[in-house]
Amino acid sequence: AYSDVLSTYTRNISVPTVNTLSPGDISSTKAQVKGNITSSGGGKILERGFVYSKEQREPSLENGANKKIFTENTIGEF
Repeated sequence: AYSDVLSTYTRNISVPTVNTLSPGDISSTKAQVKGNITSSGGGKILERGFVYSKEQREPSLENGANKKIFTENTIGEF
């Protein structure tokens, strides 16, 4: 048996636009970093922050790096 034809619609969502600003106040133990989300791409921002590592040259969540997440999940500077 067949049912009636149902239509499904999805929103057109793209990758968010994020600018990472140059680090400042760099020392042997710290660095100040900033980012700016200028567009959500049409979706909801769930997390924003930085991935970092003392050991990895190119840190990622897959290679065990740490992450700093900011609680404000909105467009703007963090």
